[in-house]
Amino acid sequence: MAATFIIKKNDTSPALRVIIEDKDGNPVPISGASVYFSLTNQDGEYLVDTQAAVINDGDAGDVQYNWQDGDVSEVGQLNGEFKVVFFDGRTERFPKNELPELNFITVIATQSN
Repeated sequence: MAATFIIKKNDTSPALRVIIEDKDGNPVPISGASVYFSLTNQDGEYLVDTQAAVINDGDAGDVQYNWQDGDVSEVGQLNGEFKVVFFDGRTERFPKNELPELNFITVIATQSN
């Protein structure tokens, strides 16, 4: 899964595309699941609160979040994660890592000119 993603403030492209992986780096099959994306700033305030993501290839765990206007409204380091709701109702958040500081996708939002 992508560890760092760089985007300019207020941009809506490119999409954030990742492979959902377990803590050992193996793709997690997510066919039949629903996937959501959340993004917080360093104060824990939501910039994106549980918005639908797109499953490109469920067997390979390939998902993407298509940024919407206003999603990247702050400059700085932001924390992203995907929430998977499996067909049987189980939920799990990704990325997975034994180190708590690596349990998020780091989104770096830079100032636009």
